[in-house]
Amino acid sequence: MTAVGLPFDPAQLLNFGEPWDASRVQMLDHVVNLMYSGEQSQRKLAHEVLTQVKTHPDAWSAVDTILATSQSPDTKFFALNVLENVISTRWLVLPDTQKAGIKNYVVQLVIKISADEHFATTQKHFLTKLNETLVHIVKQEWPHAWENFIPDICGSSKTNQSLCENNLRILNMLSEEIFSFGKTHMVSKKVAKLKDSLNSQFATIYDLCNFILKSHVASPGSVKPSLLVTTLSTLSNFLEWIALGFIFETDLIQTLLLHFWDPLEYRIECAKCLNEIACLHEGVQQYQPQLVRCFQGVVEKIQQLPENTPEACQNLPGPQKIFWEVFHNQVALLLTGFLKHNMAAMEAQSSYMIPALKYLVRISMGPNEETFKICVEFWQTFSARIFLENQAAQSTSAQASPLLMDGSASMQDRQREKLKLYAPILEEVRTVLISKMAKPPEVTIKENEEGHIVRAEEEDTDELALYKMMREALIYLTHLDPSNMESIMVRRLTQECLTEGTMQKWSPTMLNRLSYAIGSISGAMQETDEKRFLIQVIKDLLSLCEMKKGKENKAVVASCIMYVVGQYPRFLRAHWKFLKTVIFKLFEFMHETFPGVQQMAVDTFLKICQKCKKKFVIQQPSEQASFVESMPSHLAQDISELEHLHICTFFEAVGHMI
Repeated sequence: MTAVGLPFDPAQLLNFGEPWDASRVQMLDHVVNLMYSGEQSQRKLAHEVLTQVKTHPDAWSAVDTILATSQSPDTKFFALNVLENVISTRWLVLPDTQKAGIKNYVVQLVIKISADEHFATTQKHFLTKLNETLVHIVKQEWPHAWENFIPDICGSSKTNQSLCENNLRILNMLSEEIFSFGKTHMVSKKVAKLKDSLNSQFATIYDLCNFILKSHVASPGSVKPSLLVTTLSTLSNFLEWIALGFIFETDLIQTLLLHFWDPLEYRIECAKCLNEIACLHEGVQQYQPQLVRCFQGVVEKIQQLPENTPEACQNLPGPQKIFWEVFHNQVALLLTGFLKHNMAAMEAQSSYMIPALKYLVRISMGPNEETFKICVEFWQTFSARIFLENQAAQSTSAQASPLLMDGSASMQDRQREKLKLYAPILEEVRTVLISKMAKPPEVTIKENEEGHIVRAEEEDTDELALYKMMREALIYLTHLDPSNMESIMVRRLTQECLTEGTMQKWSPTMLNRLSYAIGSISGAMQETDEKRFLIQVIKDLLSLCEMKKGKENKAVVASCIMYVVGQYPRFLRAHWKFLKTVIFKLFEFMHETFPGVQQMAVDTFLKICQKCKKKFVIQQPSEQASFVESMPSHLAQDISELEHLHICTFFEAVGHMI
């Protein structure tokens, strides 16, 4: 090893035969400093030196001196990395006395730092790393060689609030290591053993959490807010795996709702705990009444919230806006958790079910995208469920013997009643989904490395997944009430047409979203209804195109017309004259030089040719020849202004015809 760039021989750092002193710790500080702020050659050398130190079998023996002497946070982190390396790679070969020494040293250091509130705050990152090191030891030693770990840590927690807060973080880390990351870090036999141990000793942890929460209830202000937040956060991580008796056979739910929902500083953590309870589905059947009461309690709390908060929160100042967005995200998870996992039980409580659904609609209107996705996923599942129940009721009545009509009729009546009950909510859901409709997948034409023209479908993105979910939801919602869907879409389109000349500013984005929504429900209506609906939509869009001034505005409307028309092949196949008019209109658009219009025109032409190809090769009534035979006469004119890639798409479309 070369010592270029170092004022000392780095071999001194590899001598662990004699105890380290302050001068050697300063050498290590120097090397660590070079690692983070030196030049490239110095960083390379520092990396080599530190790797050799870290992997030296006796390096751990200097850790206590380094931590006690060094003033550099980076060096302290390095020392803990050395310790972690020994624990994860060489723990089993260390003598018991050395194991006990390391264990006691780490425990005492954790207690020393975490018990002092000033230290715990100023050395927060170091303490977190120290906690991780302790958890690594626990995974190696507990329960066989350290069976009192849980009683010890819980017992010491009642002596000091700052220490207690850190101990809960350690228990939380241990839980995550076993239940969340266990499969990737440990063999399954060990994971199972640790899970059993944690479960069997959980009563002690529950007693600690309960003690903290009840101390606050008995004497508000006696427990630090940060300790209460940590307790609730830790509890929310435990709730998904603990024995159900701790949840449903205690007053935990009542305590959460009565004492920790209303204060804003605890509300998000409280909602997380309730969300974990709401999502429980294995073995909860015997606790159905308690679960229903929990749902009722949550809905009662939600009904007390200000009505317009989800939409209004975007106008709030920064921290408040973030709080409400995070809170609404939790409420969305909480309500959808109850309804997805225990729908039948919750539906029986219609006086609570309807307010829950109404609040979900309001949350769906909010600005946060993540929350909106949670809601869309629920509306898709919910509308599919109602649709399938409808289908089942209809098929039962169709197959029923005349002697058994009463039973199937009552099933249909129940279904009709349910639809009537949900109708106002589903109407609002339709309106929200239409106004926030995601963009459909795009196809781009490009030349690949070999010089071939290829069509690349858009890769799976979040927006594409959202579009598919929203499209499915809108199709189910159309099946449930086609006339309502039609009236909402036509009304929205009429509003867009009338905004010219009024104070409202017209919104191309809203028109695009409306077009995507109209295109997404193709085939969901009866053919006669679809025909009436589509003719109305095309008429409104054409009059909007005439009305709009400026090329950019006209191009937006034109692209919407092309998109909608391309989405309804069933209508085009049934109406030749309309199909022919559309094709000639697309040829017109192929001469439009405004960016994007030509690409949209050739793409729509290709889409229509793929779906309606037979119509172009047979002679239609009142035509002298088939469309494909008459094309060559104007083909050169049609493609005269197209770019090279667009011409390729044009001929691909003609190929589909032929």
